[in-house]
Amino acid sequence: MSNGNGRGSEQGHMTPTMNAEQFAAYMEKRLTLYDEIELLDRAGMELRLRANGADVTADLSSFYSSYARDPGQIDVVFETFVRAMLGIVPDRSTSDYAALAGSIYPMIKPLEMLVEVRERRLPARGPWLLCALLLALDLWTLLGLLWPAFGGAA
Repeated sequence: MSNGNGRGSEQGHMTPTMNAEQFAAYMEKRLTLYDEIELLDRAGMELRLRANGADVTADLSSFYSSYARDPGQIDVVFETFVRAMLGIVPDRSTSDYAALAGSIYPMIKPLEMLVEVRERRLPARGPWLLCALLLALDLWTLLGLLWPAFGGAA
């Protein structure tokens, strides 16, 4: 059971977080379940793999950082790593607004949240600038999806 930050507890027991070496060994062992990926070598946080016949070198540092922020999401981190190694990318060919609306709305930040962050200065200007940038990008994305519906060039 997760307590909100992935550091779940079940009947009072905290899930211990693996250190970087343990994480790399875990990833190495779990990769053996995939026929498309062959482990050639591991040195610390770096894996040499053959994925779909192509030799690949993968640094696990960013994946470990994601895991360390939320250990309860280790399966998501691992599956993301596998998809990256196999070159699987999400389908971005959909241009119909109705089909994309469910994916867009969760990304748009409520104006009230941005105002509250600005008023409370949490913690300084960095988050406010980031929120403003994200809002601008969300609106730019929305405009790009709606533009063809109003007769604009696709």
